[in-house]
Formats: sequence, C-alpha cells, structure tokens
Amino acid sequence: MFVDNIAHFLQLNGFGVSATVDGQTVVGIFDREYNQAFDGMASNHTTFVCRSTDVASATQASVLAYDGHTYRIRSLQPDGTGATVLLLELTA
Repeated sequence: MFVDNIAHFLQLNGFGVSATVDGQTVVGIFDREYNQAFDGMASNHTTFVCRSTDVASATQASVLAYDGHTYRIRSLQPDGTGATVLLLELTA
C-alpha cells in the first residue's frame, strides 16, 4: 500500500522535515512556492505534504509551526493515497 511508501519517502534523503500541527510532531515536505504573473502580481503558495493519518484530527482552524513560523491551515486536501496536502497561510 502507498501509505507505507510515503512514510518511507518522507524519511529518505532529507525530503521530510519535522513540524508540529496542533502541538503534535509530524514529518512532511514543506514548500513555499513563489509565483509571479505577467501583470506583476506575485504570491506565495505554501504547502505541507504529510501522511493523512498524522493530520487526521486537523481542521481549518489548526496551526502548523515550522522553522520559527506559525501557519494557519487554510485547506486540507487528502489525495486518496495516504498523503494530505495542507494549504497554509502565514499568521501575523
């Protein structure tokens, strides 16, 4: 099953980093993608991909802490393979 593979993948070659979701440590892939459109508009798209079982109790009111920053979870997007993408918003 892929769930076992994603856990293994997150621990290989430094792909996975530790963060906390509502105080619980989770391992996942943190990505802060910068996008700039042709009209000059720019945005950051921040995500954290982790095992779905690790964030089973998380909600849109949950908080993820990573690398000295705190993010509010805007959306949880399970992909059906055992992984969930968390869309994040930096808190003030």
